[in-house]
Amino acid sequence: MNGDFYGTDKDIDSLTYLEFGSIDPINVKKTVYDFKLHQTAYDWFMLARYANDILTIRKMQKLFREGNFAAFIESFKGVHHKNELCLGLGKIAALHSASDQSNKLSFFELGQTLFGCIDCMLLALLLVEDKVVDLDQVSWIGLDISEAFNELAKVFYSKRAVITSSDKQVLPSVYDVFYSKGVTLLYAIRAIDQLYDFIIPSKCAYFDYSFSLDDNQIVTIGTGKAVRYFKFKNFLDGYRAYLPNKEIYVNTETSKVTPGNNRIWLELFIANERGGGGG
Repeated sequence: MNGDFYGTDKDIDSLTYLEFGSIDPINVKKTVYDFKLHQTAYDWFMLARYANDILTIRKMQKLFREGNFAAFIESFKGVHHKNELCLGLGKIAALHSASDQSNKLSFFELGQTLFGCIDCMLLALLLVEDKVVDLDQVSWIGLDISEAFNELAKVFYSKRAVITSSDKQVLPSVYDVFYSKGVTLLYAIRAIDQLYDFIIPSKCAYFDYSFSLDDNQIVTIGTGKAVRYFKFKNFLDGYRAYLPNKEIYVNTETSKVTPGNNRIWLELFIANERGGGGG
């Protein structure tokens, strides 16, 4: 198996694949026209999903400006993650908290895929009717293991300052905001210390994460990839050791315990203490 992409784990016997074909219900015959494995399968499937989200959110921006709110709400059904607008507001809040008088900001996303968060934030700014931050002044930094997503992000946002790579070493080492979706962290973080390595250089980190309330857990989820749920106590111990000058803020409205699998899901802001300096 190819071990060069997120979620491959020697402890898990699984295979990521994508199959395209047709089914003849009369003759009970299935025909497979194409079959892809590993990173190619993931790229091709997720490219369609994230591109659809970008196009849908851009359509929603247009509908909102036109005042067509019924169509606006109906269009939102086409967005894959139903909390996308809430996440957009959270990212705006993170950028605002990290801003200074220069108004120049940098936003680092782990697993940025096509960098659709830009359009999501533009829509969020329309909803709040206040230019809390100027996204035209933001430098966008993306780290993704998919070379296809890295290149296409620059195509989708060619007029913005977008830097992407699959190599963290060639990207800026300090940034104002760090963001990642929890599912990406579950794929990408293979040791809890790696999470702190992304948080420390930022003024504000915003992400969600599911922690195990007992021992570390390794499971395969619906994408066919293996993910890790790290022990919550280990995260807290590391926070005290590695992030002594940062404060944790938990969104208590969304965070929750899931007793069935003995995990806790948290939406977190981790920011410099008031009056503190940069990352």
